[in-house]
Amino acid sequence: MWAVEYDNSGLDTAVVSRLVAARAETLGIDSVILTGHSMGGIIALEVAEHLYQDTPLEVLGVILDCTPIDLHAVRADSRDAGEELLRWIGWIPGARESRIMRMTIEIAARQHRFVLPSDRWYRRIDGSEFLDVVDES
Repeated sequence: MWAVEYDNSGLDTAVVSRLVAARAETLGIDSVILTGHSMGGIIALEVAEHLYQDTPLEVLGVILDCTPIDLHAVRADSRDAGEELLRWIGWIPGARESRIMRMTIEIAARQHRFVLPSDRWYRRIDGSEFLDVVDES
């Protein structure tokens, strides 16, 4: 595990990626997983892009923790669900801090997958799809 500290005065992610690649080569490592908290997530994504394009090092994944969301970077077919999630989080106090509330909101944002249309005044729920959504959330 290696950590990069920065002070928001600027960080060259190409330089960081070269340092990671050099260290990995020295240790005989051929793949990495990057993680970043908050703005560090943006940096981790940029470093991953440099590693992918400029080195033989394999990036197995990038873990983002509280990273700012740019919904325009999300696939168009998934963007509506992301906007729904952000809308619910903004409406419910404590949703950002509580895991249970966050899970509830994530399930509600995916309701289009398990709530079935109906001609009656009530809607039906597809139980197996609901459980899939719960597992995913």
